[in-house]
Amino acid sequence: MNLKQIARQQLADYDRGHPGLCFLDPALALSPADAYALQIEVARLRQDRGEAVAGYKIGCISAAIQRQFGVAEPVFGHLYETELLPSGAELDPDRYENLAIEGEFAIRLACDVPDAHWLRTHRGEAIATVFPVIELH
Repeated sequence: MNLKQIARQQLADYDRGHPGLCFLDPALALSPADAYALQIEVARLRQDRGEAVAGYKIGCISAAIQRQFGVAEPVFGHLYETELLPSGAELDPDRYENLAIEGEFAIRLACDVPDAHWLRTHRGEAIATVFPVIELH
């Protein structure tokens, strides 16, 4: 399995409006480490072409969702400046494959968080603001 090749294909599929086609191949079985390596490679490709990372998405934080998806811990993904839209933006639903909409909360950090223990004991220092967002996927 060539993760760099899969990453290039995944990004090309995304650009054509059909993300995730590589995952239709039953022969593609990724470990969590491989999946993160693939995501990091896609992020590198996007950054190489000028897309800036705007933040990160954390998902699967509840035990019930982790069981549903067969993961043992929360997962994360990249958010890009090219995908952030202002309030009131009008969207073309044809640009999305099987559009789903979720209400979420976003957190803007006030500083770098060195580790989970520090965050638990310094929440007031770490979190600058919390605000609602709408996630499209």
